[in-house]
Amino acid sequence: TTTARRPAKDVDHRRYQLDGVNLNFMSYGIRTEQYRYNEWGPNGKHGVELFDHRVDPDELVNLAHDKDHAGTVQELQALLKARLHELGEVDLSEWR
Repeated sequence: TTTARRPAKDVDHRRYQLDGVNLNFMSYGIRTEQYRYNEWGPNGKHGVELFDHRVDPDELVNLAHDKDHAGTVQELQALLKARLHELGEVDLSEWR
């Protein structure tokens, strides 16, 4: 059982700069009691992250591409999409 199905604690978004250059893509993320999941750019085009805060509170190990966490990634992708739609945060036709 994952905690991905529990209600999200929060949804966040960020825009980053590297050496003063705007990277021109957003990160949208969602946090449950156990996990934090982020997508960088539309459909995670620039990367995805999954961190398990129970064993990695400092977010040092990205589990997004670990086959043992594939189900959690899928659940959190769907939860993030649904939550962003509820909040009206992004145009999901372009984001997804």
